[in-house]
Amino acid sequence: MLRHLHDKKKKKKKKKRQLTGVKDNTNVLIMAKDGRLLLMEREQNSRWKEHFEEVMNQLEPLLTADFGDTVMVDSLEVYEGHINFEEVQRAVNGLTNNKAPGVDEISAGMLKDKS
Repeated sequence: MLRHLHDKKKKKKKKKRQLTGVKDNTNVLIMAKDGRLLLMEREQNSRWKEHFEEVMNQLEPLLTADFGDTVMVDSLEVYEGHINFEEVQRAVNGLTNNKAPGVDEISAGMLKDKS
């Protein structure tokens, strides 16, 4: 019975993908609170609803942070002296590969590429 439902759902997804050209990302396993795998779309939607209601309807915290006498700093001290080539090279070599670039759109790989 479950195998039949799984095959039927798979065929339906394939047909939808063929007609629309859009891949959906609904192949994520959804578990009930008791650990059961939810196979029916109705059950999965109900669990998502329950999850977001819990997340979005949290009680007010009993304690909140008190920053009372904290002094805010208006400026940071920044070293503005000469930066040598070795310092730059060490910093670039310390960058992690295969990460998304920043707002400048320059990846670590681009900086490390010596060609």
